[in-house]
Amino acid sequence: MRFALVSDIHANWQAWNATLLDIRSLGADAILCLGDIVGYGPQPAEVLESVHANADYIVLGNHDAVIAGKLDPDLFNDTARSVIEWTQGRLGDNAMKFLRQLPLSIDAGDFRCTHGDFSKPAAFNYILEPLDALASWQTVPHPLLFCGHTHEPGIFILDADRAMRREPPSDFALLPERRYLVNIGSVGQPRDAEARACYALYDTDTCAIEWRRIPFDLDAYRAAIQEAGIAEAASPFLAYDPRVGKAPVREHMNFSPATSPQQSVQNTVEVQEVRALRRQAKRWKRLTAAALCVTLIGGGAGGGAWWRHARRALDVVAPPPSGWAEHVSAATTDASLLPSLTASSNLDPIPGWHVRLGDKRAQTFFAESVPDEDENGGLRLILESDTLRDDITLSSPPIPVRPGMRLQVSGGFLMAPDFDGNIGMVVSLERENDDAWQWVDPFLTAPPTLRRRHNWMVAQRTFDVPAHTRAVQIHVRGTFTGRVACRDLELRPR
Repeated sequence: MRFALVSDIHANWQAWNATLLDIRSLGADAILCLGDIVGYGPQPAEVLESVHANADYIVLGNHDAVIAGKLDPDLFNDTARSVIEWTQGRLGDNAMKFLRQLPLSIDAGDFRCTHGDFSKPAAFNYILEPLDALASWQTVPHPLLFCGHTHEPGIFILDADRAMRREPPSDFALLPERRYLVNIGSVGQPRDAEARACYALYDTDTCAIEWRRIPFDLDAYRAAIQEAGIAEAASPFLAYDPRVGKAPVREHMNFSPATSPQQSVQNTVEVQEVRALRRQAKRWKRLTAAALCVTLIGGGAGGGAWWRHARRALDVVAPPPSGWAEHVSAATTDASLLPSLTASSNLDPIPGWHVRLGDKRAQTFFAESVPDEDENGGLRLILESDTLRDDITLSSPPIPVRPGMRLQVSGGFLMAPDFDGNIGMVVSLERENDDAWQWVDPFLTAPPTLRRRHNWMVAQRTFDVPAHTRAVQIHVRGTFTGRVACRDLELRPR
C-alpha cells in the first residue's frame, strides 16, 4: 500500500491543488495530512474543504489549533498572528468544529505520524537536529516516524549503536537495524530555499520512501495574497522563485554581427528578381494544391474512423425502480441510497443505473446471482473488457443531498487473475457556481485497497457534502482488460 504524506499546506490553494493532482496521477492508496492546513495563506476555506474531502487521515497542527481556539496565540510572532486573526474571520462554525476534533497523532501500526514531535505532541516542539529527535524515539517504539512543522524536509536516523545523524531528503528503503524520523517538508510554505511543494510517498510493501517536488503557480499565489491583503513577508518562499534574477535573453547572446566585408557571409545571392519569385510561387501553389487534395482525402478517411469509433460506444440506461425516490428521502443510516442491483442477462438494462461501454465490441456486462450457500453469495455485477483504450462506467442516478451530510461510499471488487488496469468508486457532485449548477467529476475517488476474504477488495471513503451542493452521483469506473465482479455497492448516511 502506498501512502502520500503531506504537511503544512497553509491555505496555499495553488500548491495543494498541484500536489493533489500529482498524488492522484501516481495512484496513491491513501493520503495522510500531518497538520497546518491553514495559516499564512490566502484561501483557507477552499483548501480546508478540499483536504477534508480528499485526505484519509488528518492530524492537528499548531496553526489549526490556534485558529480553532485550542492554543495560545501569544506563542506566534506578529506576522503569523495577523494571518491567524484574518483566517478566523473566514472559516465557519463547521470548519472550526472539524479542526477542534482532529487528533494529535496517527498510529498506522508499522509507522506513526504527528505534526511536531512525539514526546509532547500538544506542545508542538520543533525537530531540527538529531538530538531533537531522540525524545520522540524514546517515547514511541515505532521504527518509522513522520512529522512536519519545520517546513524543512529531512531524514533523522538512529543506528543500532545509538549513533544519530540527519540526512538530506533522498529516496531510500528502510533497514531493519535502524530507526527513522522523516520530516516530510511543506506543501504550501517550503523553507529550504525552494519554491516548490514538497511531500513524500511511503510504500509499505517495499518499505521505500520517495520524495516529490511539485511546481505550482507562483504568480496566482502572489495575486491571491495581494487580493487578500496578506503581506508577502508571510510567504518567504516567494523569494526563491526560480525566475528571479535571471538575465534577459539578449544578455545571453553569444553572437556579434559582422563589422567588415571579410567577416560577412560570402558567395550568396543578395537580391532575387520578382519574376523568379513568381515562378517559384506558382510551383509552390501547385504543390500546395496537391497536398490539400491528399489532406482532404486523408481527412475524409480520418473522419470516417472517428465516426466508427464514436459508434463503438454503447449507453444502456434504465429509470430507477418504483418507490426509489421515496426510499432516498426517508433513508436512515441502515439503508443504502443507491438502487439495488438486479439480475440481468448480457447488456440488459439494470433499473436505476446507467452503464456506458467505451467499446461495445470489446466490453460487456451482466448481473448474476450467486447461490446463498456460497460464502460470497448474493448478486454480483460482472464487467468484462478486452481493451485498455476505453472506460467502462456504471453510474447511479443523481441523489439529492444536503450540505453538511456525512456519507460513506463503498463497494467490493473481485478481480480475475488476468485482470490488468484499474477500477474503483468515483463520487461526482452537483454544485452551484456563479449562479449556475455544474457537475464536479470527480469530486473524490476510492480505489479498492482494503483486502477481505477470498481475494475481495473493498473501496471505501467517508466524506461530508460540501456547501452549495444539491446532488451526488456514484460511479464504478475502470479501464482494464479481464474480468471483475462488483458487489455491495452502497452510499449510506453516517
